[in-house]
Amino acid sequence: WYDDDAGVRRKVMTMIAETMKTDQVIGRNLVIADVIVKYVIMTLERDIEYLDENGACNLLIYGLEVPLDIRLSDQKFKGHLDRVDAVREGEIRVVDYKTGKVTVDDYEIDDTNFERIAEAIFAQDTEERPGIAFQFYIYDLLLRKKGHDAGRQVRNSIYSMATIFKEQPQTRDLNENFYKTMTLSLENLLTQIYDIEVPFRRTTVEK
Repeated sequence: WYDDDAGVRRKVMTMIAETMKTDQVIGRNLVIADVIVKYVIMTLERDIEYLDENGACNLLIYGLEVPLDIRLSDQKFKGHLDRVDAVREGEIRVVDYKTGKVTVDDYEIDDTNFERIAEAIFAQDTEERPGIAFQFYIYDLLLRKKGHDAGRQVRNSIYSMATIFKEQPQTRDLNENFYKTMTLSLENLLTQIYDIEVPFRRTTVEK
């Protein structure tokens, strides 16, 4: 696929037509189609690079737009994982496509900074919250609570559309200390929210 521009374009045009419920794609949608084709081909090229880096020949895709839901502290959480795949036994990767800003704190999480990033996520009155890191945590939580990881190492990968033409997407192993700290913090927050003895407070952040 990655070296078949015409094939990718035909597939994209078909999907656009189906989505718009029309027989032909015309006007500005042709320009949009051209842009999508470029991103699709680059994504495929990055996938091949990831295979090469890991000495693998096959990319096993478990699902696209995977819907998952769980209950934590008697509250329902649900989400749609853009892509779940793997290149070898013993691991499973959660891929998220991003069009906006991605910070280092959103993916570079290890034993030296997990506490700081977790604290930043749950901090009160802040506009600098590592939102993507929190999103990945929820995805990993959904995956694990449903047992889809099956004891395998969970990896998180950000395919940023802003940088995909410049660099390989960032992929990191899920940090276990971060996962445990986040789960405890989230459970404590939910307990506070539903505790009638704890009054609500107004945030000073207007956004």
